[in-house]
Order: sequence, then structure tokens, then C-alpha cells
Amino acid sequence: MDSLQNFFDTSITTVDLEALETYKTILIHSTEIAFVLDLNGTILCTNTKLEELIDYPSKEIQNLSFFQFVSKDDSYKLFSALSNIKKGRPDTFTCAIKQREGNPLEIEMTTIPIKHDNKIMGVIGIGKNITKEKKQERELIKIQESLNHMQMIGNTGSWDYDVVEDKAFWSKHMYRIFGLPENSSFIPTYSSFLSFIHPNDRVRFIQIFEQALEQGESFQVEFCILGSDGKKRVLSQQADVMVDERGKAVRLIGTIQDITTQRTTEDLLRKSEEQKQLIFNKLEVAIWSVDIATNNVLFCTKGFEDIYGYSTDILENNRDFWQKVIHPDDFPGVLNNQKMLEQGRDIRHQYRIYHSSGEIKWVADHTIPVLDDEGVLIRLDGIISDITDQKQAEEKMNYLAHRDHLTNLANRRMFDHIIHDTLIQASENDRQFAILYVNLDRFKKINETFGHLIADELLIEVSRRLTQLVPEGNLVARMAGDEFSVIVTTEELVANVKEFANAIHQSILSPFLIKGFELYLSASIGLSLFPTHGETIEILLNNTQAAVNRAKQLGKNNVQLFSNTMRGKPSRHYFLETDMRKALKNNEYELYYQPRVCTHTGKILSAEALIRWNHPELGFVPPIEFIPLAEENGLILEISDWVAKTVCNQLKAWQKEKVPVSPVSINISAQGFLRNDIIPKIKKLLHETGVNPHLLELEITESSFLFNMEKVIQEVAELKNLGIKVALDDFGTGFSSLTHLKELNIDTLKIDRLFINQIVEKKQDEVITSGVIDLAHGLGIEVVAEGVETLEQLTLLREKGCDQIQGYLFSKPVPATEFKTLLEKEFIYC
Repeated sequence: MDSLQNFFDTSITTVDLEALETYKTILIHSTEIAFVLDLNGTILCTNTKLEELIDYPSKEIQNLSFFQFVSKDDSYKLFSALSNIKKGRPDTFTCAIKQREGNPLEIEMTTIPIKHDNKIMGVIGIGKNITKEKKQERELIKIQESLNHMQMIGNTGSWDYDVVEDKAFWSKHMYRIFGLPENSSFIPTYSSFLSFIHPNDRVRFIQIFEQALEQGESFQVEFCILGSDGKKRVLSQQADVMVDERGKAVRLIGTIQDITTQRTTEDLLRKSEEQKQLIFNKLEVAIWSVDIATNNVLFCTKGFEDIYGYSTDILENNRDFWQKVIHPDDFPGVLNNQKMLEQGRDIRHQYRIYHSSGEIKWVADHTIPVLDDEGVLIRLDGIISDITDQKQAEEKMNYLAHRDHLTNLANRRMFDHIIHDTLIQASENDRQFAILYVNLDRFKKINETFGHLIADELLIEVSRRLTQLVPEGNLVARMAGDEFSVIVTTEELVANVKEFANAIHQSILSPFLIKGFELYLSASIGLSLFPTHGETIEILLNNTQAAVNRAKQLGKNNVQLFSNTMRGKPSRHYFLETDMRKALKNNEYELYYQPRVCTHTGKILSAEALIRWNHPELGFVPPIEFIPLAEENGLILEISDWVAKTVCNQLKAWQKEKVPVSPVSINISAQGFLRNDIIPKIKKLLHETGVNPHLLELEITESSFLFNMEKVIQEVAELKNLGIKVALDDFGTGFSSLTHLKELNIDTLKIDRLFINQIVEKKQDEVITSGVIDLAHGLGIEVVAEGVETLEQLTLLREKGCDQIQGYLFSKPVPATEFKTLLEKEFIYC
């Protein structure tokens, strides 16, 4: 235990110092809370993040018990975690820790045992502050409870139906309406829903429903159901249909209101006056009757006062009452509908009113005309109900129908509405506006590597950056998975739209920190202007898409303003894909070799084979342009086979010429490494070419093993049994290497140029690189630094003990003939 208490005392010789240095690096540079405890929970050391969070400097909390900072209610969790640590088991739990002022913070904690000589010496703890997330979670629960309460008051339920999956989500009050318990095992599907509808209404409902699906239009329908409790109810359903890009209905959302009481009331209007008066005064609706000849109110129930906030006497004493209380925007429509009454036709309409308190309410008004034998209107009977809660629920559903469920940005449907209105206004006022399409590069790769949860969080962060950049009054929408659009109407931005698009581009280039992962994106952005680049929506959108396509053709990660030269021409992407299929047959590919030299002597120890494409018309096509394309269309497998065979033949040829050859490293894509026949293919290649397997090294990336660890471990072992070395390329750009490095049993680790570029200028890059070198050496792995371009970088890497150097400082990639000359020299001096 003495060695653990002196964790950072490098004079201790009984502790594995390399392991301790690795832990130290993790603690210092962790972006999360980190600390070291002994087995009793005593604090041995902490990182700055924890000290800032609880407002205690390290000198105050060192050697104190961690239990002092954990809330009493959660102490048992820490005790349990320490018990698991003593058994060699890590633990994860959530607990509250106290700041200096006593404020609790909710922390998601992971504890990991520290071992030395197979003895458990203590524990490393890593934690994440989730106080904000927990608070948001509690607020969301309150909002949901409030919505459920509102629906219960309005006797209205909401629902969301997935047409493709034939599954529906019901709010709590939906179950009450259908006489079902909330914890019922009932699964809402289309057929189960139909089973509740009264047989007399079922056929009519199916016709209306299927017509709405076919036409993609909203609908409203009334029908009767027989609840599971045997009671008959009358329901009013309002639904909105959402369609996909082909116009096919895929989802419906809407509300159902139990209007049994309202319809029952309407039936009772035809019964005796005494019965009506007894019943109506107890109902939460306004029932009234007016004599047309005298304008006298024959009766009006108490519900009128509840809905309008006025006494019923005002109906006779104030002829301007209706014009006063009906919303001015709705009054002309209400007045126009009165003509139907003289024809003996009922009126059913909805409009807004002003309550006496000033509150705006929605009412449903059903007015029934009564004619004499000569067809003259003599009386009006009516029923008015408060539908404010139903309207609020419908507005909520309408909002959701026009919003992207993940980012809460406008969706494609809302974008189409806004672009239509924007074009009309711009045409009428002779103004310009701009459309931007933002297509995220590499998002598919991130989604495949880290899964949809991380990818979804990344999309949310992108949407936040766009929202912060785009001023109010302009529109940001999510069109599809990794595609966003911006409608720019602000005059100043439209005048400088290219600069504005560049600002968006630069914002996306900044790293995203998602759940501890530092992720990098770029974007291909296309833009067009109205009316310069089109006077119709279709032309504008097509031209904006053409600009995006041009940005991708130019290697992605750039901004393009539409020009007429982009219209109607097949894309470079198309030509490249077509020509790639001919390139192998036409011998258009060529291998270049970049040497890897000894850090201290400059002797050539190995080389990396790099493919180049000498296109007959386009000249040299950059690998960054055609390799991703080959991975998409599957040609990468054929290209990889060609590279491997060419390298083996070249090595054999050099040996015949008595050239002092060195091992050559070949890049293998994830697709190539994970195919089932890779080992038999390599054995066959070795047999056919007769090349010594010790002269070959295969480079793999983390995407090869992130979700296929067991298979990769097996194949690496088989390759090593053949005598072929295995290297892990681009180390540091992924996030699982430290977890699996020991299991993989690789020979070489290549540090990505991302860390080497600024290793001299940035202390953080130097520390990380140094830690990686020490860690690799501790596992018996050689280290290669990629992208070394300056003497300062070389000097620092020598001091850190890096084994090999690859970069322009010694040599750029060169053709085979030039590399042969380098091999004959054996040494390269910078």
C-alpha cells in the first residue's frame, strides 16, 4: 500500500513505473472527473476537473475519505463499489457528491481496480457530471404529466400511428376513452382499433381512412365505439397524414375527443323543455334557443356563463354581443355561415372567442334552424362547447408534424411550406433570397463506427451550431439523415451569402465532443439565389443540389455557388466510378513507396506501399478521392488484391537484382480484412510469388475490429503464424485502441500525423504521443510516427524513444524505380 500512497513518487522501484505513468496521463488529461482512492476510500490524488467541480483544491482533499463528499443516501453505493474492487471487479453507479457550499451534483461514476503483482492496490475512478441531464429528465416528466392532465380535462386523447409497422402510440387518456386500464397489455394496431368501432360505422370509417392514406390528406370523422367496458361512446377523430418522399403515407398523428356528452345533448334538444332544463344546466356546454321574430332568448343553460364568462341576460340586452366576443379574424366567416340557416341547414363550425377575462378560447358551435310549415325560419336552437383543450392538443400535433423529431428543426414538410411562401413574397416585393444545402461528409462512417446513438447526438450538435449561426427570421431545416438546408431571407446575409456559407462550413470543421469522443466532420455546401439561379422552386432546388454535387466532385469539404456550368453534366463521381472498373485492366494504377527509417540512424527499415491512379484524361487522381468511392462500390477488394500481388512481385524482382530489400507494408481496408477468404488468399499469393512472408506487413485500422474483435484477433494470430507482421494504422484517430491493443498482439503501431503535426507547438500532443510510445513499448510493440516534416519534430521523437519515422523530412512517396535507388543507398540523411 505504501507504493500506492506514493503513486507519483518515481523513486519507488517496487511498482511498475510505466503502468503508473500511463494512469497518471489518463488522470491529468481526462476531460471527465478522475481520482485515485485506496481500498478504504481515502483520496490519494485527483484531477483538476474534480477539484473545480467540488470547489476544493487538491491539498485540502488529499488523504480525506471520499465518503465525506458522497451524500449519505448514496454512501452504500460507494461501499458496494469498493467491495467489488477488492474482488477485482469494476463497477458503475450514479451518486450525488457535495460541493463546498453543500450543493449536490449527480455523477455517473465508473470505478476500476489498480493491480500490481496480481494484487489489488486501489481504485481509479472516472465520473461524468449528469446533473443537467437529470434535471432535464425531471422537467420532461413534468411536461408529460401536464399534457396528460390537460388531455384528461378536455376529454381528449392523442395518438401516433406508424403505417409501415402497424403500431400506434396512445396517450393515457386514449386508454380511458376506450375503457382500458393504463397498464393494459392491449397493443394498438389498425385491426385492434377497428374492433372497437361500432359495426354500423366501421365500413364508413375504413373508406375515409383508406382515402386519406391514398391521397395523403388530413381528415376528420365521427363514429361510435363499444368500449371494453361495454359502453357505447361517440368519438370525434382529427388526423394529419405524413408522407415520404414518394408521396406514400407512412405516419398519422392526431387526436380523439369523446363527444358522447355533446351528441347526447343534441339528441335531448328534441325532448321536452322541462327534461332539457334539468339536464342541460348540469352539462359543461351552452344550450340555447332564440325566437327569431322577437329576438327573445327562450332559454340558455348555465354552461354559457362558464364558457363566455357573462350572464345570459347579455344576450337580450346587448345586440352587439357576438361581434364583441367573436375573434375579429373569425367573425366574417361566422357571419357568412348564417345564410345557411335561412335555407334550413344546420351549421357546425369552430371559432375563437374572447372570455370576459380576456382569455381567448375555442368553441364548437352547432346551430339548428327550425322552420314553420311555409319554410320560414322561426327559431334557432344551438349547442356550444369549449374545445380549447382539443385545439391546443391539435396545435401540438401540428407542431410535431412539421418538426424533425431528433433535432427539433423544421422538417422537409415545413421546408416545402416556407420555401413556397418565401418565393411568393420575394416575387411580389422584388427581393432576393438564398437556399443553402449542407451535406455532412463522413457522417456515414461515424454512424457505422460508433452506432446511431453517438451519430444522433452528433446531428443534434450540428443543428445547434446551425441554429446559433442563422439569425431569427431565416429557416434551418433537416431534410434527411445527414442533409440540412437553410433559407436565407435577411437582406444583409443574402448580399454576402458566400461568406455566410463559409462561416457555416468553418463552424462544422470545429471538433465535436460527444460522450467523451472528439469527432471531426466536414461539409459539402451548395447554394443558389432567387431569382438569379431560378424563378421556380423546382429549378432553385435542382440548382442548389447541383452546387452540392460539384462540391463533392471537388473532393468534398468546400462551398460552391451555383453556376450554369454545373447544369446537366454527369458528375465527376459518375465518371470516376465508371473508369475505375477499367483501370485495373488498363494498368492505370501504380504503386509508390514511402520509406520508414530508423529514428537514430536514418537506415531504411521498411516502407509503405501507396496506390496512385494515373487516369488517361484526368491525370493523377488523389487517393482520397477514389479510395472512398472504391469502398462504397466494392472495388476496394479487387484493388487490394492487385496491390498485394504487385508488392510481392516487386519484392521478388528486387531480390533477383540483388537489391537490399526491406519489408513493405500494405494497407488493408476493413472490408478486405474481414472477408472470409483473406488467409487462404494470402497463402496462395505467397505460394505463387515465392516471396518471404517476413518481408510483408499488413496495416489495419480500428474500423476493422471495432465490432468484430474476436474474428480480427483470430486472423492476426494466423497472419503472425505465417510470418507476416501486422500494424495498426492511424492510431489516435479512433477511440477503442487502448481497450483492445493488448488483445490484438500487433507488431507495429503507427501514430497518426494529426498528433505529429503540432507535437512541438502543443504540449498536449507531446504528452499524448509520449504516453502512446511508452504504452506501446510496454506491450512490446514498435512505434512509427507518420507525417514527420521538420527537424524539431524528429529531435523530439528521438527523445521520446520513437522507433521509426515516416514523412517528407526523409522522403515523399516515390515510384518503384526511385525507391530502388533509395534501397541501394540503405540510409537516408535529412
